[in-house]
Formats: sequence, structure tokens, C-alpha cells
Amino acid sequence: MKRFLTVFLLCASGVSQLSSIGKQPAKRSVRLDSVLACAQTPLIQDVLKTDGPTAQFDLNALLPFAMQLARERGKWSDKEQQQYNSILAAGFLTGEVSGNRAPIMPTDGLGHFVKTRSFCNHSVTAVYQDIHKKNEGPMFIELDGSGWILNPNEVLAHADQFTFRSGVFADSLDVYLAADKGPVSIQFLCKSDGLHLYRVFISRTEQ
Repeated sequence: MKRFLTVFLLCASGVSQLSSIGKQPAKRSVRLDSVLACAQTPLIQDVLKTDGPTAQFDLNALLPFAMQLARERGKWSDKEQQQYNSILAAGFLTGEVSGNRAPIMPTDGLGHFVKTRSFCNHSVTAVYQDIHKKNEGPMFIELDGSGWILNPNEVLAHADQFTFRSGVFADSLDVYLAADKGPVSIQFLCKSDGLHLYRVFISRTEQ
């Protein structure tokens, strides 16, 4: 652990991300406790319990939109209204599936700008081992950290609560540093100006 902390400190010793907030107004700040709390939010918990076929077909975002068009055209029955309500009752819809990855869209955010959502439901993707397999939830949930700032000093201040890992991506020369706590893994990119939040993984079991 001492070796990983040394690497973590070296990367964090660059110019703090916080000093660049004024230069990057599009980025929003998120606190460590908020990131860790994502694992317990109703949205994440519900997605972790949803198998691939349900995510692909029953919660496909095109379904309610197609049904809305049918209602506007006068082709609408009580049964279809019930089906429409049941789709929205799940709390989320899925976008276009790519491979075993299903983008998640909270239904309470439909019609609103994505930038107004909290970190936990801002950019969510469910990653399955086999998205065609029934009765098996995703391996993990991925939260995109681009556009967000997490002060790495918050992690360092609680270093005894985390397990640290580091490595280099196979498809690039980027160095990553990961801090794991329970089912949450926070991944930073090590850049010349410090550590930058990259993504957060939330698994069904602890790391």
C-alpha cells in the first residue's frame, strides 16, 4: 500500500484540479462522500438488479416515445396506458446498447438538461458479462467522471479506508490510479497537472 500511496502522492503533487475550475467552467465539483454514496442510491441499486434482456427490450427508451406517438394519434388503449406507466415506474430507461454496455437514463431526468443531474445519475452505464442472459444483473455500473472534479486530497485524507491500485491502459499510454472502497472503485488519470477523475465503478460485490 505504501508504494501505491507514493505514486498517488506524486501524481497529486501536480497543479491541483481545483485551481483550474475558473478555466473550465463546464466542470462541476463532487465530494468524496457523494461519490461513495452513489452505490446506495435507488437508481444504482435498481439497475444492479436488472438483467440484460429486460434492459434491452422492456426498458428500451424507444418504447415510451413510440407509445406517446400512438396516443397523440388517437391509437391508445387502457392496456397500453398501463404498459406505459409500468415502463416509467422502473425509474430508468436504456439507450442504444453497444456490445454488453447499456446506457442508463433516469426517467425523472427526461426532458431536463443532463447537466442538472447529480453525479450519481449524470452519465450511467450498466456493463454486463452477457447482456442476453436472463436473471443476471450487470457486472458493474460505470459512472463517467469527465466533466467532474473530485479533489484527490479527499481520498488521501482517508487513505487507510482504501485499497490502491495503479497501471497503464492497454490501448494508450495513460497511467491510472484507482482507490477502492467496498463496491466502489474511483479511477483517476495521472496527468502532468495532477490527478483527474476519470470514472467510477460500482460492482455488486466489494472490490
